[in-house]
Amino acid sequence: MRVRPREAVRPRAARRDVRLVPAGTAREMAHAAGSGLAEREVTMIRALYAAVQQRCWSRDRSRRIAAMLERERAIAIAELDQLEAMASQLMEIRALPEAFGPQR
Repeated sequence: MRVRPREAVRPRAARRDVRLVPAGTAREMAHAAGSGLAEREVTMIRALYAAVQQRCWSRDRSRRIAAMLERERAIAIAELDQLEAMASQLMEIRALPEAFGPQR
């Protein structure tokens, strides 16, 4: 069996520009995400996962709030339309001639 000579290991260029984030920043990200991970040792993956989860939750919450506000606006507009319809109907009724004259 022949032993091959060791070659020098050269790092190859990264396909994407990946910047490393120090562990201190990972803890800050986890803390900002509102998780209880800041007290114990936090890995970068865990911190990123917590931040993404918080962002998704906030986005969904914002969408739910927007839908709720839109429903409230639609209900208010429907109530105004109903009041306007009732007012116009009352005006039409008052404009009708009385069939038997006013009763005393």
